[in-house]
Amino acid sequence: MRFEKTSSLRKKGEKVGYVISLFLFSAVLYLVLSFSGKLPQSWGYAHIFLVSVVIGLVGFGLERLLR
Repeated sequence: MRFEKTSSLRKKGEKVGYVISLFLFSAVLYLVLSFSGKLPQSWGYAHIFLVSVVIGLVGFGLERLLR
């Protein structure tokens, strides 16, 4: 029983960690692009976040495909 709780908690922790790192990566990427002047005028953080999500989904899909 204890192992099941630990395993479940670990999986939830991995998912939460992935989401937090996604937000952090998006924020850093947004700051770098905005300070360097490479960000289009009409784009905001949401656009950069969506690009990051797409990159993550492509990586996840490739990982599943190569298993």
